[in-house]
Amino acid sequence: MFDKLFGKKSEEPKEKYAEVPWSRKNHILAQVLRIILWGLVSCGVVSLILVLTLVSQISDITPQPVVQSKQPSDREAAGELAQQAIIVMLTSTQKDEEKAKEILPGFTFSEKPAEISNVRLADARYNEKSKSWNITVAVDVESIRRYYQVVVGRDSSSGKLQLLMLPSMIAAPGNAPAAASPYSVQVPVDKGPASAATDFLNAYLAGSGDVSRYTSPETTIEPVRPSPFKGVELEWAKTNKDLPETPVDGDVVELHVRAKGVTSDGQKQQLEYIMEMKLRASRWELNAIQGALASGEANEPK
Repeated sequence: MFDKLFGKKSEEPKEKYAEVPWSRKNHILAQVLRIILWGLVSCGVVSLILVLTLVSQISDITPQPVVQSKQPSDREAAGELAQQAIIVMLTSTQKDEEKAKEILPGFTFSEKPAEISNVRLADARYNEKSKSWNITVAVDVESIRRYYQVVVGRDSSSGKLQLLMLPSMIAAPGNAPAAASPYSVQVPVDKGPASAATDFLNAYLAGSGDVSRYTSPETTIEPVRPSPFKGVELEWAKTNKDLPETPVDGDVVELHVRAKGVTSDGQKQQLEYIMEMKLRASRWELNAIQGALASGEANEPK
């Protein structure tokens, strides 16, 4: 009765009550695990949203253009023009002068054409300073392998490729041509550095003497063999600055010369060179043969 009055519980509820603390622990643990699980799921959803957002932003970005080298792309065109110029120079005669002058203005053609074959591009180097191509063309002339250097650049007004100077005959390709400066000062062809240049060209192209006699000690240049001319003379010579009144050893003068080679049968061929002359022991010697005119330089002397 007292148990009923005071609400005393029987042993059976006590046994059930004893299980309650264990159930609470599991309940708390389950809640904690549930929170952690939802946290992980939430993080995964957030991460997924972030990834999708980034992907959509990346896909909307316009690809940046590839920055390519500034090396000009007209190497092939310059090479073709140089080869065409050599063909025209060697095979055209005075009868073809009007048409041929379109590619070789200022050039004096011979009376009869040369027999040529196997024309090919031997070398092409771009001169960044003068914005021009230094092209070496190889060709068989009368069954003899010859090499010509042709300077090609773009006309400042029309933008078309053109020859910046007449082709020059050279020995087999070796050293890379150097840059040159503007030339406007006319100098006598029979005095000083121009006279020394004539002596060198006769040894270089006509086999008249040892080339080393006309070059500075630090310069090694092989002559053109076999010699294509029996003699060479200068038509004109220009420098890029006034000649010193009293030159001293070590002075350097750059010459732009137009030469005329005479073959064994009396034919004449014009050539142009840019030559660096240096004074040593009171005599002018060739220090280097260069191969590029400044842009816009005219073929004819001023």
